[in-house]
Amino acid sequence: MVAVQAVGQVVLLVAVGHGSPALLFLGAAVAGVGGGAFYPLFAALARAYFGEQSVEVHGLVYSAKAVSGVAAVLTTRRGFPVALLAAAALSLFAAAL
Repeated sequence: MVAVQAVGQVVLLVAVGHGSPALLFLGAAVAGVGGGAFYPLFAALARAYFGEQSVEVHGLVYSAKAVSGVAAVLTTRRGFPVALLAAAALSLFAAAL
């Protein structure tokens, strides 16, 4: 599902480049489905893999999301194409893991 999120981010990049509202909507929908579908899977996988420590893992992941939000704000200062390419690359890296 994270690879689907990466595809959505690339579609968003193309939409920003072409100024297409339809592609922007499509990219947001695909990225949202890919990213949003991962969270229930993450909770189940963390519980199965880490057992009782899964609560600590959730805290670590959501703390990392806060740090990545700050990093995203800093990255967008270089322009949306850089931010979207970085997000797509990180999503593909996560999918490969």
